Amino acid sequence: MERTTVRRILQDVSRDWDVRDQRDLGEQIAEIEHVDDLFPADGAGRTVLDIGLERGFKSIPLARSNYRVFGLDFADDRIAARTERFYAPNGIDVQTCNVTSEPIPHPNDTFDYVMLNGVLEHWFCSPFYALSEIRRVLKPGGQFILETPNAANLRKRLWLLAGRYPYTPLTAIHNATQPHAFHHREHTMRELEWLVSRAGFEVVRKLYRDGFHKSSPTLPKRMYWIMTTLAPPFRDMLILVARKPGRAAE
Repeated sequence: MERTTVRRILQDVSRDWDVRDQRDLGEQIAEIEHVDDLFPADGAGRTVLDIGLERGFKSIPLARSNYRVFGLDFADDRIAARTERFYAPNGIDVQTCNVTSEPIPHPNDTFDYVMLNGVLEHWFCSPFYALSEIRRVLKPGGQFILETPNAANLRKRLWLLAGRYPYTPLTAIHNATQPHAFHHREHTMRELEWLVSRAGFEVVRKLYRDGFHKSSPTLPKRMYWIMTTLAPPFRDMLILVARKPGRAAE
């Protein structure tokens, strides 16, 4: 999808959102555009499953562009409120499911795309059960889009050089009231390739992205973005696109 289209749709639907939701959307807009770039402009006849969709910022432009969008998220008291504000007005059908241990509640070979954006790093268990379920519900030839923070970005390397721990502090993880509240493990691109290949996918594209610093008005963050353009593997976010082997239906 074109970035101007994504931005126009989100600006339109967010007019009646509260200040916090609008602020969070503004901070995430570049990341949303990077992911939605991977989808054709017109989604007619195509289905998408968004796992861990939170408020559906990435799914809403797809739903507004003729994709049939479904979502899965952990059961909590926020889903009802989000359904009223974000999901239902945009035709997104959301169910509760812990994909790390429960079957995805959809039949085999259902979806053209499955998205897992900003979720993998929150899991404190092996991802292979979830990846096998994602592979099951994808159509042959369907694409799996995985986005997660880069464990080896420039900022974390500099922190390590300075003797600072660059990931979520252990105390914060153990004091969390919800098990998935913090990042338990971040990954490198090589690890993502190993994970999806081991789970039976074929790697299609590997992308390094960082919209947070590029769009920042502060000079240090802009300089950080300029430095990472010279070495993309140092950027903050990883996006890996994989496909389920097999021939897509005509």
